[in-house]
This record gives sequence, C-alpha cells and structure tokens, in this order.
Amino acid sequence: MPTAEEPRTPDTTTPAGPAGVHARIEAPVGTFVQLGIFAVPLRSRRPRPAELPPRPLRFVGREREATLVAHAAVGSGDVRGVLLGGRPGAGKSALAVESAHQIGGLFPDGVVFAELGAADGRGPSAHELTGRLLRSLGARVPERAGDRAVAWRRLLRERRVLVVLDDVQRAAQVTAVLPEGPDRAFAVLTARSGLITLPVPLLRLRLGDLDVPSSRALLGHAEPGADPAVLDELVGLCAGLPLALRIVAARLAGEPGLTPARLAAQLRRRHRTIDELRAGDRAVRASFEASHAGLGEPERRMFRRLAAVPLRDVTVPGAAALAGVAPERAAELLATLYDAQLLDRRPGRVPRHRMHDLLRRYGEEKLRARGPGEAAAAAERLVGHYRRALDRALQDPRRSWFADEWDNLAALAAHLAETGTPWSRDALDHLADAVAPQYDPHVSKDGWNRIQGLALAAAADGPAGRRAELQVRISTGPRGSGRPDRAPAVPPGPRERHPETGLPVEAVVALRARAEVLRATGDLDGAAGGYRDAILALRRLPPGAAVTEALAWALHALGNVECLRGDPWSALGRQRAALRRFGEAGSRPGRAWAWHGIGDARRGAGDADGAAAAYRTALDLHDEPGGVPGSGRTRQCLGELLASQVRPREAAVEFELARRAAVLRSDAWAEARARRWLAATSTGPDGPGPGGTAPEPGRGAAQLRPRRSPAGP
Repeated sequence: MPTAEEPRTPDTTTPAGPAGVHARIEAPVGTFVQLGIFAVPLRSRRPRPAELPPRPLRFVGREREATLVAHAAVGSGDVRGVLLGGRPGAGKSALAVESAHQIGGLFPDGVVFAELGAADGRGPSAHELTGRLLRSLGARVPERAGDRAVAWRRLLRERRVLVVLDDVQRAAQVTAVLPEGPDRAFAVLTARSGLITLPVPLLRLRLGDLDVPSSRALLGHAEPGADPAVLDELVGLCAGLPLALRIVAARLAGEPGLTPARLAAQLRRRHRTIDELRAGDRAVRASFEASHAGLGEPERRMFRRLAAVPLRDVTVPGAAALAGVAPERAAELLATLYDAQLLDRRPGRVPRHRMHDLLRRYGEEKLRARGPGEAAAAAERLVGHYRRALDRALQDPRRSWFADEWDNLAALAAHLAETGTPWSRDALDHLADAVAPQYDPHVSKDGWNRIQGLALAAAADGPAGRRAELQVRISTGPRGSGRPDRAPAVPPGPRERHPETGLPVEAVVALRARAEVLRATGDLDGAAGGYRDAILALRRLPPGAAVTEALAWALHALGNVECLRGDPWSALGRQRAALRRFGEAGSRPGRAWAWHGIGDARRGAGDADGAAAAYRTALDLHDEPGGVPGSGRTRQCLGELLASQVRPREAAVEFELARRAAVLRSDAWAEARARRWLAATSTGPDGPGPGGTAPEPGRGAAQLRPRRSPAGP
C-alpha cells in the first residue's frame, strides 16, 4: 500500500489483479501497490495532455525568475499562478515554457498550452478558450458559455493540471479559466500588459534586460572564437533584449560568411538596426509592432515623441513638453505606456521613465515617418522646458536636480550639436553657459565635460573669442579632479593669443588652469610656478575689477600650494594679499575662501586659536546673503581642528553640519568624509580617546596637514 496519501492527486484505479480483484485507491499516479507477489504501478484512465512547445535553446539569465515560478507552484499559499510581464522581446514566452517543463512533473494530469496572441490583437474569446482547454483534457464541451465555465471549474477541482497561457491579450479572455481557491491546478501566463484587473492572486514578475555576462554567454555559444571586443559591441547594440540576442546568435550560426564584425557594422547604422534584427520568422520589429498596435493614438503620439531626443530618462514635465500636452495628461499617457510595458519607471520623489534603446530606435522610425516637423517641434519644446528648469535650479543651492539630469543635459547637447541649425547652436551655447558654474568633480565631471566639449566643437567656425572662452572653461573646470587628461584644450601660449581673443583676463586664466591640474596630481612645484606665471601676467594688464579678482584667485591658489608645501608663513602672506584684492573687487565668495586659506595657514603654523577664528570668519561670509555654498568644507576643516584639540563635542557639531551641507550639494564624497570623522569623534563617552585626534582612514599621521581649499572659479 502507498506509504502516504497526497491530497492534491487524482483518483486512480488499479488494473485487475491476478484474481480479478479491483481496488479504488486515492494516491499519486505511478505509485506501486503490492498485490500478492505483484508490484503494480497505478495508472490513470484520463488522458494526460503534454502540449508544451520544445524547451528554448541556451536558456540563460533567467534562473532566478524560474526558481520563483517553481517555488510558487509548490507553495502552500493563496497564489494560484504566475503572470510574466516585460517589454516586447524580453523572453516572457521562453521563461514560461522553460518553467513549465521544469515543474510539469508536479502535475500528473498533464500540461495544457494555449497561444492567445493574434495579428489583430484580439485572439480567441473566453468561450473559445474554455472549449479548447476542455477538449485538451478529454472532457465533454457544452455548447453554452455558462455551462462550459461550470464544467471547467468542476474539472479543476478534480484534476491536478498545469495551464500555460501565452500572450494573453486582455483580462476577460482568461478570467474564467484561472484556478481559484485551493484548486489542484496552477497557471503560468504571459502578457504584454499588466492585466491589473485579474481577480486571482498571482505572482507578478516583470522581466528586465539580461545582464552583460548572460548576454555574452548567449552570443558566445554562437561564435566561440570571436573577438571578445566585437561580441561586447553586439551585446551593447542589443541592449540586453533577449529576442535581439537570440536573433543575432541565430544569424551568426546560420548565415555563411556573416562575421560578428560585419553584423556589428550593420547594426551600428541607427536607421537600419531594427530591420537587421530579423532571422527567419523571428523579428524584433514584429514584436514591437504587436505592442504598438494595442495603443490608442494619443499613446502612440507620446511614444514616438519620447524618441525625439535620446534622453536617458524623462520626468512628467519633460514628457509633457515633448508631447505638447498638459502635465496631468502626460502622467496618464506615461502610465498607459508603462502598463503596456513600453516604458520602464523608476519610482521616487520625482518618478522618472526610461525607454529601452531598441524601442527608442523603433520610436524614431515612427517619428521620421511623420516628417521632420513633428520631431523639430518636440525638440524645441524640450529645450524650452530645460531652459526654464535650469533657471530654477540655478537658484537652488542644492544640486540634486543637476545630479539627476547631467546625462539628460549631455544628451540634449549632443542632439543640438547634431542638428546644427543656428537656433540649435544658440540653444547649445545657452546650455553650456548655464551649467558652467556647476562643475563638481564628484558629481558632474563627465556630463559637464561632454556639454562644454560639444559647445567648443560647434564654435569651430565662430568667433575666436568664444573658442578661447570655452577652452579656458574646459581647462579650469576639472580643477581638483586629479585627471591631467581633462585639460587638453588649454590654449597653447595664452599670452600670445591676447590680441586674437580679445579676452586677456580669460586667456591668462588658462595659465592658472594648468597649475590647477598640476596641483591636483601632486606636482606642487609645477603648480607654484604656474600660479606665479599667472600672477605676473595679470599684473601686466591694465587695472580693472576683472583683473583684480583674477589676481586675487591666483594669489589664493598660490597660498594654498605653499601651505601644502610646508611653508605656512608664505601662505599666510599670499592669503592676506588675496583678501585685500577680493575686498577691492567686492567678491564675497573670494573673501570667504581667503579667510579659509588663512585658517589653513595658521593651522599649519601651529596657531590653533587663530585658525579657528579664521575658519569662523569664513563661515560668517559663507552664510551671508550672496555667499557661496562652501560652508561644508570650512566646517569640515574646523571640525578636524577641534578634534585635534580634544574638543569632541564641538567637533561633532561641525562634522554634522558639514555632512548636512554635503547632502544639500549632493556631494557623496564629502558626505562620506564627514560621516567618518563624525563616527570617530563620537567614539566613547569623551570622544576619540587619548590625544583627541580623530583618525581618518588612509591618512595616518598626515591627517593634520591643512586641507586643500578650492581655488575659486
């Protein structure tokens, strides 16, 4: 007899024994029953359908999702199925079929499979689907729809079956056939939309893109000896979309003479990418078309206009500008596109929506088909949106907006440079000038440099003064980034270019730019020489407010270098001279940084009280109306000074204020530094322990050296 009874199994009947004995036993199919000297396996008289398509070849990258499906199938909770979603081509069907093959043995009454997609976007009705499933299980099919539903529910209570429904078009199509309550059946569904109205508790999985290792594995099987760099380019062109990767692998394996390098060259042509992603009856375009066909005209308009400018992602106001609709309407359209799985969404304080690279190229095709006017109008509205947003962001001392938007601003600049019209060049210049003061080596380095470089390239045929201005800006922007290769555009021989540029002060600033890069990379002697050259050049120029302020910044920077070189008394003289000239120029930020430099110099000379007083004077200037948002750095230095004096409680206050200032500036590096010192200062009831010096990882005995303060704009 069976050792245990399993409740979710069909009634089975043993065959007639040797003496004609019949027995009805509730046990799993395949259980062996001992009858005398015979061990007889139980068989079911019901048909056991096995309708699954073949397992997908080279199934990679979805192991976690397949495990979740298996756990849901064997779990004892209320979940009666799994709904697999994801963008077109994400591999929903492949995962459903692979998972069904893996768990099919748990369902002794069989596996039924139905493909519900159709070219017209409708597919079989609920009535037709119920009849088809009843026939698959060998049951009688009533004529009336209500009777079919009753027969199907009765059958699910009696049998343990796996129902796989691929490409569900709408909730009403499958609601009547899904398992309910503690039924023996389990369902695996795939759909192009979220189907949020389904009444049955389902585990919902939304598939993303394959990661790079999985994508490489999928293509590596097709071309095991291919150049890894070329395969990486193919992976990037497919952007992690499983359907595209499978098509590329199939083409490489099936087309004689087609090499990975040649295929990459074909896919690289932006206008031809979607057409090239086709192999036999599989095509990325067909998958995209099926989802696009289910949209209404307003949603289609929003979809194609989102592709007008290749932004990394878009907020509701940005989408409203592209589409030319009100923000409330844009939010509704974005929600519909997200439910149709044509957009990704990153939730947060400001939700952001992203379009997959291949879907964007498909949207660009739709936009080109409408003529150039629609794309140009959408781009012009987006530029206007960003101009207004920049004006607002420049008034906000917090840099959170810039931290989120640098990639988008760089993409917008690239689009304007590619357009090449007088209007777009003017918009690019405005963008480059607006973001010029926002350089931060810890936040905006790459985006800032891309924007300024594009503006410089666009100015190739423009006035020499504009080119010189951008060259100097690019060379001074990377100050403190520790990347000497970031200043290749410093004009050679800037003093000789004065007559050409008509910008003598800006040209001399290029000398200081070279010194900044040398200082950032540790060449203090070279930096000091560069600052002295800049000071001499500025002193030869006719006096004026611009010359005075530029001279003050150069003196301040030279003082910082001399302090770092271990000569605090010379540094103190430079900072005092800089302070006088900042006062003459009326520069409040300059005065704040000069006092900060005086604090560094006095600290290096061992005058702790004088250093603390200088730092506090700098903080007063930072906090004045019109001051600069640099108080966090000054507070950090003051806190370190107080920690060295065994004043942990006062130091902790300064470190916490420095941390808050870093958060407001979205400066993760400064925030981490303040957190480390705050944690060290708070160690124990009396602070950091004997000696009172709060340790900083990686600095050791050098931690009490004066900090390098910014050299100003």
